[in-house]
Amino acid sequence: MSHAPFDPDRDAPDFDDAARGDVDDDYREDPDAAPTVEGRIEQASTELTKLLRASFAATTLMALLIASVDAWRGRGFDNTVGYLIGAAVAVVNLRLLAGGFFQVMRGSAMSARAVIAFLGSFLGLVLLAAWIVLTHRAWTLGFALGLTTPAVAGILYGRSLPK
Repeated sequence: MSHAPFDPDRDAPDFDDAARGDVDDDYREDPDAAPTVEGRIEQASTELTKLLRASFAATTLMALLIASVDAWRGRGFDNTVGYLIGAAVAVVNLRLLAGGFFQVMRGSAMSARAVIAFLGSFLGLVLLAAWIVLTHRAWTLGFALGLTTPAVAGILYGRSLPK
C-alpha cells in the first residue's frame, strides 16, 4: 500500500473550524465549585484531608506487605524501614505541595510560602534520597517504594468518589 506525499493544501489542518465555532473550547465553570477563592480552597482542603486518610490506609497496607516479604526473606526489615521513611516523606511532601498550591489559588504564586513549598519540596526530596542512597543503601528499595505511596493513595481515594 503506497501513501501519497504530504500535500500542505490537502493535509494541513483546517484552522477555519475555530472561526466557524466548530471547535468546543469554551470555558465552563464547575457548577459544584464554591463561588469564592477561599471557598474553593476549603473544598480542596476537605478533599486533601480525604486523600491524606487514604495515604494512611495505603501506607498501612503497603507496609504490611513489605514487612511480610522482609519477614519471609529473613534478612531483617531494611526494606520496611526504608518504605516507612519514604512513605512519610511522600505524604508530608504532598501536604507541603498542597499548601503551595493553595497559595497559587489565592493568586500569590510568588509568595514566600508558595516558593518555599515548591523549591523546598524538590530540594528536600533530592537531599534525602541522596542521604538514603549514600548512607543506608539497604533502605533504598523500600524508600523508593515509599515515594509511590501518594499514587496508591490516589487510587484508593479515587475509588471512594461518587460515580
